[in-house]
Amino acid sequence: MGKCQRIAEKPCSVFLVPIDFDSDYVPLEISFNLWSTIPKEYMVCSFRAVSIDRLSTVLLQGIDVEPTNAVIWVNVLDKALEYGGWPKLVMALDYEFLRRTFVELDADASEVELTSVQHDYPTVLKDGSKLFCSRLKEDAPQLNTPCELDSARWIPGDPWEALKGVFVFYRPKDLAEIENVRRQVMQKV
Repeated sequence: MGKCQRIAEKPCSVFLVPIDFDSDYVPLEISFNLWSTIPKEYMVCSFRAVSIDRLSTVLLQGIDVEPTNAVIWVNVLDKALEYGGWPKLVMALDYEFLRRTFVELDADASEVELTSVQHDYPTVLKDGSKLFCSRLKEDAPQLNTPCELDSARWIPGDPWEALKGVFVFYRPKDLAEIENVRRQVMQKV
């Protein structure tokens, strides 16, 4: 495992993290060791990995989705590393600025209360004595499942408050792409 290198502090901290293997899948023992490569202040974050081609969008608006309050999927670093291809663009997001994609109301909630909630959570399912209100669409397979409960979030405010840092994990065979990453980051500084 190589040393984590900060290559920028603006618009957010951007780190390059070399990994000493060339497999497409992160072996479990490497995944556990990655925690020791990132600065401690990021340990309390939620992580989201996406394709490296989303880097310019992240550096422009603070998150990879458009609109910036769209549903995102976050988790612990080990789980996030399962996504995004190579090199891996991993955002460290402050959990305090993320919201769950759902709220629950009592089934007898007033029309005023339900209408107010539906502004941010338009999909409503009756679930026993509760109303499950979600940002996910009615046909989303993750709707009201453990996947939504555990990992689906959204950023209701400024994504720059949520984004604490960007990590680019790369293997030896990704070095050519890393030079492009450096150029993109330097253009945004």
